[in-house]
Amino acid sequence: MAQALSPRVARRLSAPLPAAPRWRRYVVGYGLLVPAFALVFGLLVYPILYEIQLSLTDAQTSSETNTFVGLANYAAILGDQIFWTAIRNTAFLMLVTTCAECVVGLVVALLLWRRSQLWPLLYITVFLPWIYPSSFANYTWYWILLPPFHTFYTLDVIQARFWLEGIFGEQAWQILSFALMSTWRGSSIVAILLLAGLRTIPPDLLEYARLETASPFRFFWSVLLPLARRFVSLAVVVAMTVAYLDYLAMFIESNGRITVPVLGTLVYGAELVEGRTGYAAALSLTQLPIVVALVLVAIPLIEAHLSRHKVREATATDWTTSGRFGSLHPPVRAASVVATGAGGPRRFAVMALLSLTSLVLAAFYLFPLYYTVIQSVKSADDFLTGPLGQPFWAYAINFGDGWIDTFGDPVFWRAALNTLVIFGSVVAIGAGVALLAGYALARLRLPGADWLARSLFAAYFVPQLAVVVPLLQVYAGLGLENTYIGIVLVYLTLAVPFATWLFYTYFLALDAEVEEHALLDATRLQVFARVVLPRAWPVIVAAAVFAIGMMSSDLLYARVFTLNHATRTLPVTMGSLVYDPDRWADANASILFGAVPLLVVALALARFYLRGLQSAFTEE
Repeated sequence: MAQALSPRVARRLSAPLPAAPRWRRYVVGYGLLVPAFALVFGLLVYPILYEIQLSLTDAQTSSETNTFVGLANYAAILGDQIFWTAIRNTAFLMLVTTCAECVVGLVVALLLWRRSQLWPLLYITVFLPWIYPSSFANYTWYWILLPPFHTFYTLDVIQARFWLEGIFGEQAWQILSFALMSTWRGSSIVAILLLAGLRTIPPDLLEYARLETASPFRFFWSVLLPLARRFVSLAVVVAMTVAYLDYLAMFIESNGRITVPVLGTLVYGAELVEGRTGYAAALSLTQLPIVVALVLVAIPLIEAHLSRHKVREATATDWTTSGRFGSLHPPVRAASVVATGAGGPRRFAVMALLSLTSLVLAAFYLFPLYYTVIQSVKSADDFLTGPLGQPFWAYAINFGDGWIDTFGDPVFWRAALNTLVIFGSVVAIGAGVALLAGYALARLRLPGADWLARSLFAAYFVPQLAVVVPLLQVYAGLGLENTYIGIVLVYLTLAVPFATWLFYTYFLALDAEVEEHALLDATRLQVFARVVLPRAWPVIVAAAVFAIGMMSSDLLYARVFTLNHATRTLPVTMGSLVYDPDRWADANASILFGAVPLLVVALALARFYLRGLQSAFTEE
């Protein structure tokens, strides 16, 4: 039986905490921010400033000197019709792909939220695309739409290709394969974000809202979207960013096969192929207005949300009496809802439709992995001897050409070790640095904390092509080329900004009462280690999984800053094999064994990943 507190102890617990000297709090707070800001802006600010200076010259790789030309490069770019074609292509592809990612992701999130009969299968498979390296997935979708061997649908594919390219131009069919990959990957993270948002909505609000909405569409449009609008905004921003970064790297990820002009292809060609570094610098800086506009739109949308205290303390009466859903008549509406939703053919048809949709989407997410497994045990002769050229089934299992050769390949194991070291280092360092920065921004009441958090979040959108050449020069001077340290540092710019934002929003909303009481008997460091960390571990997992997804789908940094197999990771090492039909089984087996460890990690952390995203945007 609990004992009553003595008056002395009660006064001690109820007394306000003595405020630490302001200067000490500022020193500690800004000191905790230094690692994150040094890692991110130290690797991004100088390259951007250097690119600005370089864009005002006629610098070329073949020449050691350059001449100041002012805005001549920008004038040449604006007068180049190919540039405007690239802008139009980039905008069109980004818009279409973003819409597809959001639509598919929304359907998946609603199915998981409603928990259809097959929701466990869909729940497991939806986490695969974000971790699965995009270079591997792009390979799968590319060869499905352009079979390297004769298949039962080859003639149909050729006819469809001629039809599509007759409408959109040459290479439209290849771009379609890339768009499928980007939609497959982007819709995964969109679905996860939206599902986390839907799970944060108070159930009592939903129950009363269902009574006051005349149709499922009105319930979705007037209730679900407004209540989850912060997650919706974040999902749209992430979808746009994923699509934009995918198409910037399309030339590299397709191994140079897709040459349709988009911004990334033009910059890559001018900078790393033609050696026109001054012109390429100006070309890469034309992306900055797009990035700035995206940030200016994204941050207000993400921050425009109801106070968590208001959401938590709101009652059903507050929502219904305010007129948001109209007048409330519980007996009539409740009876009608029960009558229309209970049993009968209509309910069976709805459940069947939901289950079928879940099955189709689960197959969509699982298909690249299934295809890779089949091809890894299928010899090239099987395409010729199998009935009708069937590529989706192995009639004769052959482990020798793929699995055994891969297990005996030292290059594969070296790439696997590199992946473990680099990814593990980035996750450990990035999560630690971001955790300290997010805690300082949210808890220590630093002047300008909101803008510091926004600036760090904005760094997530900086185009990779805008910083590659300056960083190469810095790395050459410091001896960081082709080293673990070099690639880890550049990957931290992909991991730290978003992770810091997650921790910042989490600690900003988390009730500090427990920490305040703990500070009565312990130091701030002890409270952080024994109270803060145990409560924040789901957010740590979410930050780690997001970072792994970003790294596993990067090819630009990995190819530029890792020059040989001594430091190259599995995505870039196996990416050099995926377009070689002569090494068909080897390539697929290498992809399979390279992806499986990442997928196992993703599935093991899936539940904690979702919980971490919910915790980052919801008060406990």
